[in-house]
Amino acid sequence: MDAYFETNINRIVQRSRKPGPFVDVVLKNSVERRWPRENQAGVVAAPSQVETDNRRSRR
Repeated sequence: MDAYFETNINRIVQRSRKPGPFVDVVLKNSVERRWPRENQAGVVAAPSQVETDNRRSRR
């Protein structure tokens, strides 16, 4: 597991320069942003908008 952090250390440092809060998941060869999600236009959605989007996708 610590190899994942060693492999992605540059990505982790780059992302940590931006103000949070955020949740990133460190994978084998990448770091993925899980929260907040960006909408299709690349704009960060507010938590209430994400909840609305999730409800729509479940229907």
